[in-house]
Amino acid sequence: MERRISISILILFLFIGCKEATLNNVAVKIQENENEVITTNSSNVLMEQDCIFDQATQTDEFLKGIKELENYVWDDESKTAEIILNDHWGLGLTRGGCDHFTVQADFVYDRVIDFEEKKDFIFQQVIWISDLIKDFDGEIIRECIENGRISIEVEDNKRHIHFMDQRLYESYYMSFSVLENISYIHLSYYIN
Repeated sequence: MERRISISILILFLFIGCKEATLNNVAVKIQENENEVITTNSSNVLMEQDCIFDQATQTDEFLKGIKELENYVWDDESKTAEIILNDHWGLGLTRGGCDHFTVQADFVYDRVIDFEEKKDFIFQQVIWISDLIKDFDGEIIRECIENGRISIEVEDNKRHIHFMDQRLYESYYMSFSVLENISYIHLSYYIN
């Protein structure tokens, strides 16, 4: 009996506060005898989750009217738009969250870009997208890049870029990486 109560409390702690999470193949304990435990698998157990940010209002509205991005495909579940910019470039734009709200742009280039040789080009992509998406502080990002107020940390094949402005430092993140001959440029804005 004591074991059943502790398992029930553990399950309660795992699921408390969840509002809209789907769990698959959760083992649920039904009965315990001396040498026998009977379990059943349930699928698609839907729990309720209280979100800080209202997910119902997280739509593709932030992309409406931006001519350069009009051919996107919106995934409402992931709150992400995918755009093919040209034969070699793709762009993913995400806006949303439950407890943590993020606006992010992820450029994907199907070739290797040498960061040191193409640094200006890489930063121009970040300026371009931060000017288009109003949720980004495009003007401040541009100032930081153009005035060299950034720091770059190198870790393996990834560069972490920080904007050295108190208005951006805590909430913005930029990175550049090459993985399996594909180059990635990432810019994100985060609200906790």
